Amino acid sequence: MALDSLIAARIMFRGMSEGWFTGAKLGQFFDHETDDPISARTIINGYDRAEEIAAWHEQFLEAVDAAWEAGNA
Repeated sequence: MALDSLIAARIMFRGMSEGWFTGAKLGQFFDHETDDPISARTIINGYDRAEEIAAWHEQFLEAVDAAWEAGNA
């Protein structure tokens, strides 16, 4: 079943939100005051490639901000 991309995505998002994989949950690392993509790696994979993924996280947030500003100019 998890080979189906829709099912896999649902498992991933719910599992990350509810801590199914390691006990760590998204809400522990991201909220209005916390933005910790490096420690969030423990949700699924530990710290492998954490710095690289944190850089992607920063680029994504910058793109979201730019899109929001362009839409509200």
